Amino acid sequence: RNKYTQNEGQNISFRNFRRDPLYVGIQTGNRPGGHIDLRFSNAFSLRAIYLAEDGGQAVGFGSGGIVGGSTQVAGELGIKPSPSIDIGLGYSYVNVSGSDTNFIFGNAGSDVTGGDGRLAYNPDLVSNISHSIFHGRLDWDIFPAFAIFGRYSFDTASLYGYSGGTPVGGSLDANTWMAGLALPDFLGKGNLLEAAYLQPINITNNGVVSTRVEQDAEGNNVRVQNEVFNPNISSTNLGVVYPRRSATESNIAVSYRFRVTDRLTVTPEVLFVLGANNINQNGITIGNLRATFEF
Repeated sequence: RNKYTQNEGQNISFRNFRRDPLYVGIQTGNRPGGHIDLRFSNAFSLRAIYLAEDGGQAVGFGSGGIVGGSTQVAGELGIKPSPSIDIGLGYSYVNVSGSDTNFIFGNAGSDVTGGDGRLAYNPDLVSNISHSIFHGRLDWDIFPAFAIFGRYSFDTASLYGYSGGTPVGGSLDANTWMAGLALPDFLGKGNLLEAAYLQPINITNNGVVSTRVEQDAEGNNVRVQNEVFNPNISSTNLGVVYPRRSATESNIAVSYRFRVTDRLTVTPEVLFVLGANNINQNGITIGNLRATFEF
């Protein structure tokens, strides 16, 4: 997580700004697994985690337990070349079982995730999806009163399954990114003004295909390639009926933490959502006023 977005009580509280929906959002909730945090020096650290979605379930062989079903292994190398710069370089491999979720992006997918996170598939045709996710983040306190932060994640997802007795296969590429600035002690010690721009999950390339049987002009059965889901996100054999994709969603958040006392802060914030769910439609504005007590 980025330094200036990790604390929902003190920073921007909207979920996608706090946690990367691709890198850490595909597997969420209370899952069995393991975690290790190693600090080699003040400049280098390593964090790694393994999670099993169905680790506590007694299901068929290969479909659950610690190593079956949906699993995730992720690691991040932390680099601090100076006290004012914090860099994170990470990789995550996720296997999403078709029996666990109907969203291409696992637990990161839903109508509330934004962008292409809403894309669902038919688990009768897809047995599992593997995600290879590369991630980078940066926090840079350029001056005591001015900082920048951001992150970028790129995902290549491969789909596996059968349709009409023939394999469903191929891969798609997706990304998400965020960039923002922070003004610590703005108009008073302990205050913090933040503004950030976020692009939710966005599919940039779709090469997933299946086949169907058709008859040619001579009456012969021939197999024809058919996209598993349409890049325009219309209804297909794998998707749900949605409006066609006609925009790229953008999220803009602004918050100002005002320190009233040593133990009380008040934070008004506003979120602007443009092109929600990658559909050209009226924007959404959300306002929030938050009081945080510290003990």
